[in-house]
Amino acid sequence: FISYSRKDVDFAEKLEKALENYKPPKGLYVPHRNLDVFRDVTDMTGVEYFHAIEEHLSNSAKLILICSPNARHSKSVNDEIRRFVKLHGAENIIPILLAGIPNNETYPGQSAQKAFPEALCEVMKMPLATSYRNFNPKKDKIDKGKFEVAWHNVLANLYNLGRDVVEQREKKRQQRLRKRRTALLIIVPNLALILIFISIGIYEGVKSGRMLNVEAYHNAELAEEFTQREYQAFSDFS
Repeated sequence: FISYSRKDVDFAEKLEKALENYKPPKGLYVPHRNLDVFRDVTDMTGVEYFHAIEEHLSNSAKLILICSPNARHSKSVNDEIRRFVKLHGAENIIPILLAGIPNNETYPGQSAQKAFPEALCEVMKMPLATSYRNFNPKKDKIDKGKFEVAWHNVLANLYNLGRDVVEQREKKRQQRLRKRRTALLIIVPNLALILIFISIGIYEGVKSGRMLNVEAYHNAELAEEFTQREYQAFSDFS
């Protein structure tokens, strides 16, 4: 379950897609399938919102909380945190720091920059959040580049594994992919050459066949002329 402020929707969308497309590498000993991710995209309120969200929260093993000053002041985000904690406990919340400053690190006069919602601070004295600060939705990728470590941290929390375990398995997967690409770079050109040689061979064979056919036809004509001459000579003789 991804809990976020609608003002942070660009990041939430990218995170959702990255999670849905992720498939664990071999060796992690977790279900080898895509994650089921829920992100509320409606603007429901009241009883309708309560019942709809309750079902999704109860079916979610983890709550990914996108923290920012926007989220801190979001009533729905605070509500989702409190309800999730009642169902699954605070230990299953995965905070992501998107913008702002951790509450315990702010100075007087920086209250507007506090990123952690009050509901989170009620159940965690000093939340430890994975940092995605300065993430640019138009340029940056959730799972690569300068945020690759943060991505591995999110996965480790989702699967209850150490980040080093996730990093090692991902590194091995990347090595396997590089080997496959290298093999393809070698195989494809060779296959192309083989196909070219086969095509040339077929062409030459057809060409030779045509030449043989022409020669055979010419020989047949000569034989026919010879036969006719012999027959005529025999007729004249008789």
